[in-house]
Amino acid sequence: MHHFYLVKVKAENADDAIAEATSALDGNNFASDSNGFFGSSKADWYVVGGRWSGVLAGVNDEEREKRDCYKQGGFPDDAQPLTAELIKRLKSEDYGTVEVFDPEEQEELTVDDLSEQDEPGTYLVAIDYHD
Repeated sequence: MHHFYLVKVKAENADDAIAEATSALDGNNFASDSNGFFGSSKADWYVVGGRWSGVLAGVNDEEREKRDCYKQGGFPDDAQPLTAELIKRLKSEDYGTVEVFDPEEQEELTVDDLSEQDEPGTYLVAIDYHD
């Protein structure tokens, strides 16, 4: 099953945010086949954006369906600055229960848990993962 997931990272731009998010997921064994004895990852694989590519930028469903949902590294708009407007829009579009990984705090939240304040230098990165 595919899941929409977000990673909250500090970055200077979207490309750096995507790289930081990918590094954070890989460094925390988010998806792996080598889990070790009784270990388990959250996902068996993931891709930036994927089926949810463009959601953070407000791209409409028709345009999103035209995107390559398996493109490695996703699209630049799959990382967006964390703003009050973005959080409000995600909540209003029923994404409030989507999980958000904050590698800096080493915690998992939901969109509903995010403060509706601008966080300069912080990005959300869209992830599509399969379990």
